[in-house]
Amino acid sequence: MSLLYDTGARVSELIGIKIKDIRFDNSSTVTLYGKGKKIRTAITPIVTQSGREKLVAELSKKIIDAQSSKVDAISGATVSSNAFFKSVEDALTHASK
Repeated sequence: MSLLYDTGARVSELIGIKIKDIRFDNSSTVTLYGKGKKIRTAITPIVTQSGREKLVAELSKKIIDAQSSKVDAISGATVSSNAFFKSVEDALTHASK
């Protein structure tokens, strides 16, 4: 939810976000795809960046420890957790081809 508010993105833009659309380097931006194939880049605030980094670190550890992507979501970040799980599943699917 914080990404929605912090970037001013529309729900429809956030639904299609993939991990490759989020830059974790110093620029900390997210690429959003809107109506009419419009593409825009939004800067994510520091709070969003640290929350995202924490979420990715926690979920990555859970997945590695369980050796499965079928782990519990982070409380209070269910939507973000589910998006992360979907990205992991997509990456595993592409890696196995």
